[in-house]
Amino acid sequence: MEKLEDGLAQADLVSLHTPLRPETRGLIDARALSHIKPGAILVNTARAGLVDETALAEAIASRRVAGAGLDVYSHEATSGLLGQSNRVIFTPHLGGATLEALRRVAIGSARNVLMALSGERPATALNDPVRTDA
Repeated sequence: MEKLEDGLAQADLVSLHTPLRPETRGLIDARALSHIKPGAILVNTARAGLVDETALAEAIASRRVAGAGLDVYSHEATSGLLGQSNRVIFTPHLGGATLEALRRVAIGSARNVLMALSGERPATALNDPVRTDA
């Protein structure tokens, strides 16, 4: 945790790019935010559970954090972040929604549907086995 705190203390902009795992849940909490460089900006495009949104709202209200850009969030309204919309930018988890990415998702989805309809196992099926007779 010491390296994280050192980075938080030095960075003008903190951008999160990590998976949500038990050990990263709440990574940016009140303790971490107490080490953030005053006036820094926090950007989270990874996973909502990485940031304690109530602690972030308090850090923004106290001006410890200058603002935040959140592409993912759990409780924007109840955490107090929504009331600070002049210092917080919310986007609907579309950070990776480029035209190319959307095209690939559409083509992959269509291929999976065609595979399932022909009795084959779709490449990204979560249920096993895939039933085509239901």
